[in-house]
Amino acid sequence: MSDKKHAKVLIVGGGAAGYTAAIYAARAMLEPVLIQGIQPGGQLTITTEVENYPGFAEAIQGPWLMEQMEAQARHVGTEMVADFGVSACATCDGFFYRGKEVLVVGGGNSAVEEALFLTNFATKVTVIHRRDTFRAEKIMQDRLFKHPKIEVIWDSAIDEILGTDNPPGVTGARIRNVKTGETRNLKADGVFMAIGHAPATELFKGQLDMKPGGYLKTVPGTATTNIAGVFAAGDVTDDIYRQAVTAAGMGCMAALEAERWLAAQEAHAEAAE
Repeated sequence: MSDKKHAKVLIVGGGAAGYTAAIYAARAMLEPVLIQGIQPGGQLTITTEVENYPGFAEAIQGPWLMEQMEAQARHVGTEMVADFGVSACATCDGFFYRGKEVLVVGGGNSAVEEALFLTNFATKVTVIHRRDTFRAEKIMQDRLFKHPKIEVIWDSAIDEILGTDNPPGVTGARIRNVKTGETRNLKADGVFMAIGHAPATELFKGQLDMKPGGYLKTVPGTATTNIAGVFAAGDVTDDIYRQAVTAAGMGCMAALEAERWLAAQEAHAEAAE
């Protein structure tokens, strides 16, 4: 039996852009198939509180918002397939560190968000940052500094992750002060690297044009790539804004462009006949 499946519209990615594209494509009767991967919801699943998404007077939970988007996409007729991608994140693995101590490496929004999320499980979360200030949004920093479970170690980087072979597991990390060169060992049961998220575009390397850093190139002001019928939206192409609301907007653009492209192909086929 063949494992191949044909779809008029195939959407790769289950984040704000993917779900929005699915909603628009399904409403256009294009019967989209969306491949979610093992982290449905994308980056918003590690955002504990979302305060800047339009339509909500109070802060909402990132995972909840993505659940609502997924439910809407399913409701209008999107077929979901959880069979693509590899990821490691606090949301995926945090449960396994209940009652344990963990390290988070980084200083941007991702690091702060993961640290706050992990406090739901871990007894202590230590954030290691190679600078003396965070790049994360001020409101997120304030929330982190006030949390009793979180400690920050500035001007430091990880030299080596320590562990055992039998059974395999993490026991801690050797950290180095980047200014003095002094090293010390920290006890930890897990280490989360949150030093930035590269776009998940390896699948398209050598096929779609890319910008520096692996972001997919699109025609300015559109979701159109260098291959006809292939459109890009969201974090895979956005190296400037990287917001849920802009990702959703780009997902809408991609779906509308796909609908028009398919209509044009059908019109050409009919004219040829």
